[in-house]
Amino acid sequence: MTGGAGAGAAPAAPAHGSAFFITALGIGQICSLGIALLQRPLLADAMGRELCWSKLELQTAATAGLWTAAVLSRRSDVTGRDLNA
Repeated sequence: MTGGAGAGAAPAAPAHGSAFFITALGIGQICSLGIALLQRPLLADAMGRELCWSKLELQTAATAGLWTAAVLSRRSDVTGRDLNA
Protein backbone atom coordinates (compact mmCIF):
# COMPACT_ATOMS: atom_id res chain seq x y z
CA MET A 1 0.00 0.00 0.00
CA THR A 2 1.48 3.25 -1.04
CA GLY A 3 -0.18 6.59 -0.43
CA GLY A 4 -3.62 6.97 1.13
CA ALA A 5 -4.53 6.57 4.75
CA GLY A 6 -3.31 3.33 6.24
CA ALA A 7 -4.44 1.58 9.38
CA GLY A 8 -1.82 3.41 11.46
CA ALA A 9 -2.66 6.88 10.16
CA ALA A 10 -3.50 9.51 12.77
CA PRO A 11 -7.09 10.78 12.73
CA ALA A 12 -7.66 14.17 11.18
CA ALA A 13 -8.09 17.09 13.57
CA PRO A 14 -11.66 18.40 13.80
CA ALA A 15 -12.49 21.65 12.10
CA HIS A 16 -12.37 24.75 14.32
CA GLY A 17 -16.13 25.32 14.23
CA SER A 18 -16.93 21.74 15.21
CA ALA A 19 -14.90 21.98 18.44
CA PHE A 20 -17.11 24.87 19.60
CA PHE A 21 -20.23 22.94 18.60
CA ILE A 22 -19.16 19.81 20.49
CA THR A 23 -18.34 21.90 23.59
CA ALA A 24 -21.75 23.60 23.40
CA LEU A 25 -23.47 20.21 23.10
CA GLY A 26 -21.58 18.95 26.16
CA ILE A 27 -22.55 21.96 28.24
CA GLY A 28 -26.16 21.65 27.13
CA GLN A 29 -26.26 17.96 28.03
CA ILE A 30 -24.80 18.59 31.49
CA CYS A 31 -27.36 21.33 32.16
CA SER A 32 -30.33 19.32 30.90
CA LEU A 33 -29.36 16.19 32.83
CA GLY A 34 -28.80 18.26 35.95
CA ILE A 35 -32.25 19.78 35.65
CA ALA A 36 -33.88 16.43 34.89
CA LEU A 37 -32.23 14.59 37.77
CA LEU A 38 -32.36 17.37 40.38
CA GLN A 39 -36.02 18.20 39.90
CA ARG A 40 -37.11 14.75 41.06
CA PRO A 41 -36.46 15.34 44.79
CA LEU A 42 -38.03 18.80 44.56
CA LEU A 43 -41.22 17.42 43.06
CA ALA A 44 -41.39 14.35 45.30
CA ASP A 45 -43.32 16.12 48.10
CA ALA A 46 -46.09 17.37 45.82
CA MET A 47 -46.26 14.07 43.93
CA GLY A 48 -46.38 12.12 47.20
CA ARG A 49 -49.33 14.16 48.47
CA GLU A 50 -51.22 13.77 45.20
CA LEU A 51 -50.51 10.06 44.71
CA CYS A 52 -50.57 9.14 48.43
CA TRP A 53 -47.11 7.59 48.09
CA SER A 54 -44.18 7.98 50.48
CA LYS A 55 -40.98 9.65 49.35
CA LEU A 56 -39.23 6.28 49.47
CA GLU A 57 -41.82 4.73 47.15
CA LEU A 58 -41.51 7.61 44.68
CA GLN A 59 -37.71 7.47 44.60
CA THR A 60 -37.76 3.67 44.27
CA ALA A 61 -40.20 3.86 41.35
CA ALA A 62 -38.09 6.50 39.60
CA THR A 63 -34.91 4.49 40.13
CA ALA A 64 -36.59 1.31 38.87
CA GLY A 65 -37.68 3.22 35.77
CA LEU A 66 -34.14 4.41 35.08
CA TRP A 67 -32.73 0.91 35.55
CA THR A 68 -35.41 -0.59 33.28
CA ALA A 69 -34.66 1.96 30.57
CA ALA A 70 -30.94 1.22 30.84
CA VAL A 71 -31.41 -2.54 30.59
CA LEU A 72 -33.84 -2.32 27.69
CA SER A 73 -31.65 0.11 25.78
CA ARG A 74 -28.71 -2.31 25.98
CA ARG A 75 -30.85 -5.16 24.65
CA SER A 76 -32.41 -3.18 21.84
CA ASP A 77 -31.92 -4.37 18.29
CA VAL A 78 -31.86 -0.80 17.05
CA THR A 79 -28.47 0.87 17.37
CA GLY A 80 -27.01 4.07 16.03
CA ARG A 81 -25.40 2.14 13.19
CA ASP A 82 -28.78 0.77 12.15
CA LEU A 83 -30.34 4.22 12.16
CA ASN A 84 -27.60 5.62 9.94
CA ALA A 85 -28.01 2.88 7.32
